This record gives sequence, C-alpha cells and structure tokens, in this order.
Amino acid sequence: MARVAPLNIDWKPSRESGRPITEQIVDYMCEQVSSGNWAIGSRLPSQRALAEWFGVNRSTIIAAINELSDYGIVEGQHGAGTRIVSNTWSLMLMWAPAFSGRTTPPSKPSTATNSCRT
Repeated sequence: MARVAPLNIDWKPSRESGRPITEQIVDYMCEQVSSGNWAIGSRLPSQRALAEWFGVNRSTIIAAINELSDYGIVEGQHGAGTRIVSNTWSLMLMWAPAFSGRTTPPSKPSTATNSCRT
C-alpha cells in the first residue's frame, strides 16, 4: 500500500456545547473521512496522541474509535494501529440516527457539511 500523508487535525471538541465529547469527536472524524480530507488507508494517530490532542481521556478516544469501527469506517489491529477503511455513504447512512436508535439530533462540527450520522 502506498504511503499516505499524516492526518491534519485542526479542531478540538467544545466542552461548552452541551453535546457529549465522544459524539463531537465521532462527528469530526466522520466529516474528515466523508469529505475526503482523510483518505482511505490513512492511519489514525495513536489513542494516546489523539487523547492529548483533543484534551480528553484516552477512554473517550477508545469509545469514539469503537463507534467508528462499528460504522465500518475504521479498522484496528493490535500493534498495527487503526486505519480508515471506508468512506462509503451506504455505510454511513446505515448508522444514521433514524436507524441507530440515537435520541440526540444529528449535529456537525462547525465546518462540517456531512457526518456519519446525518
């Protein structure tokens, strides 16, 4: 597989928004994947690096990555990191709020146009 450029992360979750931090992180990551800013095959930074960058506990990052994995967007292997494996809308739409049972309305990071849950 060709080497993919490092991911650009230029956003941080808002503690004042009233939305769970995990949801904000999942929405941000979904937007980056669906917009093509993060290419299929790109490797995510380590959980520790993401936790430090977003200013959250590592367990929050694990929950976000697990949700993205459930959506079929990322796939992780012990020792090999987590990679983006899909950006297909069919996978993203399958997990939209109407199908997932979420009770919170879909929302997006400030620059988002689409996310996994919209």
